[in-house]
Amino acid sequence: MLCGSFTIVGCQLANSDTTHDFSPKEFKNLSIHYQYSVGMLPESEIININTDTASYQSRKSDEIDEYNWHPTREELEDLYQIMLDNDFSSIRSSEDKGPVYDRGGVNVTINVDGKETRIDNSGNHFIEEKWQRNFALIS
Repeated sequence: MLCGSFTIVGCQLANSDTTHDFSPKEFKNLSIHYQYSVGMLPESEIININTDTASYQSRKSDEIDEYNWHPTREELEDLYQIMLDNDFSSIRSSEDKGPVYDRGGVNVTINVDGKETRIDNSGNHFIEEKWQRNFALIS
């Protein structure tokens, strides 16, 4: 959904020490980084949205498509509301201690006024079952 939300706007998250439980209702500065990869294949999507600029990059083998735009305050507020509605700062992933081979996935980093939440659903990190629906709605 985040990619879809970014598309409407214009189109590594490991829970670590940089994760904070916060959900301010308003923001001055918003930064969202979304990355999707398919593992060892040379395919990925990267979306960066900041308060004043945004970019989308799609990579498939040697082909790279890039788009840049300037999101409006209303678009940023709508996107941020999706994050709040899905309790983004509470979403947790856990590390699988066993071997995980060639697993891509999605990573999302959200920075609101200098406070960062990172969510990792790739490699040997998996979204905890309780949060899978919320993560699906923002990713």
